[in-house]
Amino acid sequence: DETPSGDTDENTDGKNEEIPVVKPVPEFLHYLTGLEITAEAQYVTPLCFVLSSDTPVYGLSDSYLVVELPCEDGKTRYCAFFDEPFDIGKLGSIAPTRPYISNVSSYFGAIEIAKGVDSIKQYNSFPPLYGTVNLERNTGYHYTEYSDFVYTNGDLLGALVRNTKADFIRTELPEAPFAFADYYTPLCLDGESCVSIKIPYSASSSTELIYSDTDKQYTLSKNGNVEIDPINNNSCKYENVFILFADSTTYETSEYTECVLNTDTSGKGKYATMGKYVDITWSVDSSGKLTLLDADGNKLTVNRGKSYISFAKSSATSSVTIK
Repeated sequence: DETPSGDTDENTDGKNEEIPVVKPVPEFLHYLTGLEITAEAQYVTPLCFVLSSDTPVYGLSDSYLVVELPCEDGKTRYCAFFDEPFDIGKLGSIAPTRPYISNVSSYFGAIEIAKGVDSIKQYNSFPPLYGTVNLERNTGYHYTEYSDFVYTNGDLLGALVRNTKADFIRTELPEAPFAFADYYTPLCLDGESCVSIKIPYSASSSTELIYSDTDKQYTLSKNGNVEIDPINNNSCKYENVFILFADSTTYETSEYTECVLNTDTSGKGKYATMGKYVDITWSVDSSGKLTLLDADGNKLTVNRGKSYISFAKSSATSSVTIK
């Protein structure tokens, strides 16, 4: 049989054309990691745990967003965000919150979990702490080890969700402070090399993020030691690193010393990913929404994955070391 004219399956130029395969982008994406989630997970209110950074930190490696902030004692505290931390066997140690720390949890519509509120006089000028579950007042959802260290776990958190009046299901999806790069094409910054970032919070407390070209992530190191999660022996790694410089005021009297960090205003910053960094700016509007902008004033585009954010004092801008 002869093939009718015009119906041949052969290319006249002798080449086989390859039809590109277009991968579909998942329908439901996490608004802070840009990674695939279920439809139901979109509406889970995140929990933000205020954690001490100068003790072994259980559960930190499972957090998809960690924010570190300074205190006047030279130490820092972590804000660790989780959607459903109920499988974590131990989480802590949990520390007191402050209004400028609570601002951070409110950026992302999270319910803050803390053990107490630092009662320093200057805080009377701040608005009340909304969305905070204070474990000093909500007893039964934590336990203490060695008299000082406060922890919780999945079972206790499950009871907290059942028994408190906090709204753990949200009806509106929040807006991320940044935009995401293409789902299948990682973002490569046109910036300076950044394989190490060292942030000196004080003479006794520093944090370093060290980049690995093997896994394309930054590993968190505290005071010269890699931050290892005792619950699973995993290190804490992030695709994105942000340093946001914030103005601060230190009040000193004969009774107390108090550091107030302005996390509800604006400032300069830096963004690092894939071994490069660029300069950015950040601002918080009157509704409490955080936005990150690139050098051209556009919403910052970032890679998908976990993020670490440092709120550092503006006075430390020149002390941050990037290599």
